[in-house]
Amino acid sequence: MKSTPLVSAMMPCYNSGKYLAETIESVINQSYVNWELIIVDDGSTDDTKHIVNLYIKQGHNIIYKFIDHSGRGVARNECIKLCNGEYIAVCDSDDISVSNRFEKQVNFLLNNSNIGVVSSYTSKFKDSKNLDDQYLIKSPVTSEDIARCFDKKKMSVPNASSMIRRSLFDKYGMYNPKMLRAQDYEFFKRAHNDSVKFYTIPETLVFYRQENLFPSFEYYIKSLCYVRYGDYILRGGDASFDDYYKMFVPYLFKNYLTIKYYTATSFKYFMLEMMKKK
Repeated sequence: MKSTPLVSAMMPCYNSGKYLAETIESVINQSYVNWELIIVDDGSTDDTKHIVNLYIKQGHNIIYKFIDHSGRGVARNECIKLCNGEYIAVCDSDDISVSNRFEKQVNFLLNNSNIGVVSSYTSKFKDSKNLDDQYLIKSPVTSEDIARCFDKKKMSVPNASSMIRRSLFDKYGMYNPKMLRAQDYEFFKRAHNDSVKFYTIPETLVFYRQENLFPSFEYYIKSLCYVRYGDYILRGGDASFDDYYKMFVPYLFKNYLTIKYYTATSFKYFMLEMMKKK
């Protein structure tokens, strides 16, 4: 490794006490040791603060800040304000990073100065006792393939496993607080529009916790709408998301999304069942 730049692990959290200790442990156990963990508590009412304080008392390099509940975009921005590192690693408060994640991503960024963001494959899981690639989520790998997806208005970068150069936030600003979801897409698209390059390491470096195998239909619709809303904002739009949502989901289009959602989930379920039988 050419040098050991500080990595700031960015972890906004809201009532994450049930899983938070496992996530913190996955940062503490990184093979790459030059890190700080920034935890912004977005108004939690559970035992989040108590859990974080236990690790702070153990002497780990953790910075904790409590804010009134404001949404993930605001919480992420508060994290960024506190980050001191050259690289910022996204660490959602219920996911688990494999032990060499930081080491691999730091090495990649050190050796590829033309890349602004490096991500990796992720794998879905429910129980941390069973971490494997059964539910592997593959994403476009090369900068060219990722760029083509952005041009087609598709989110092609696994944010949960992203490591981002701090200089991108200095140059392009932080996350848009209007984006209660898909704030990562809007920020990445902003950088992409200025020719920033992305890359995805084709192996699982983060296990992505998902209680249900497939998202609910309402979550699916809203998430897709927020992606479109991000593009709308980048084109100079200033309507609220609620007003945009009313415009974006007319009756016929909602029927189309309904068919698309249930076709996709049914096919994925069928394929997973076939894999189990092999």
